[in-house]
Amino acid sequence: MSRTLLVAVALVTIGATVVPPVQAAPQQISNLSWQACEGKGLKGIECATLTVPRDWSNPDTGQTFELPVGRIKASGPRSERIGVLMFNPGGPGGPGIPYLRRVHADLPTSIQQRFDLVTWNPRGTDDTVPAMVDCPYPKITVPATGPIDWPQIAIEQHSAMGQALSTCFETNKEVSPYLGTWQSVRDID
Repeated sequence: MSRTLLVAVALVTIGATVVPPVQAAPQQISNLSWQACEGKGLKGIECATLTVPRDWSNPDTGQTFELPVGRIKASGPRSERIGVLMFNPGGPGGPGIPYLRRVHADLPTSIQQRFDLVTWNPRGTDDTVPAMVDCPYPKITVPATGPIDWPQIAIEQHSAMGQALSTCFETNKEVSPYLGTWQSVRDID
């Protein structure tokens, strides 16, 4: 995770549908209702739920996503706190909250003291609402001994992932059109 971590928003998520950016102003979020997260390994993390339009190009339909958001507050004196760093869980296709503590631990103390660290579970991952039907992840095995044909393994992995994603998107027709990068960009905004 740490080699792919950018303590800035790298904007990639499930289903990179190419859609032109929306010109409407970003949704204004007045306040998130932060509370202690529940679950194993989430002690010291605060959680909230962000409700966003399902389709940012047509936000008035009433259809929404509920996205879990997590944060670890800056530990330094209030007068020295600068603001918020948000990280993208990457993948794409994975939630961020389960990795929040790990990413926080990788940051220098000076950053931990001055910035709240925030992430979210992108659309269709983990406990977002609506959630995607659990999609199978293909497992490619490599020989335990002997020479390994890495180019062939890569071809097999690429083919298996393509088929799995195709099946997953077909199974989740109501949700999958709204899982593109540009939708996540608006969610982050």
